[in-house]
Amino acid sequence: EEKNPVKAQSLLIMANTNKQIIADLLKMTVPKTAVTVHLNLVNNLNQNATLLTDMAKILDNPYPALESANLYRVQKLNFYKALEGVNQFFKTNNIIFSSEEGSEVFLTI
Repeated sequence: EEKNPVKAQSLLIMANTNKQIIADLLKMTVPKTAVTVHLNLVNNLNQNATLLTDMAKILDNPYPALESANLYRVQKLNFYKALEGVNQFFKTNNIIFSSEEGSEVFLTI
């Protein structure tokens, strides 16, 4: 409704951030027991990046952008599940991190 290109551009910035995280994750060496969880997280981040990129095209191609926005709401839940899978892997394998090693994830609607 606002036709604000700055807001549309912010979606592209978020997509690029996801792509950088993917690149960093793909450089990691993970134990064989963690490969499935690791790839699930990578695939979810890739899906996020794809949907955000499509959403950023709202001013040029509104219908697919709105469809991607609807899919993004569902994808967000899948991403949280992927993160929970990583956390569960750490718990199951008794991997404990110090408070300095923690991170926070913020998702926007």
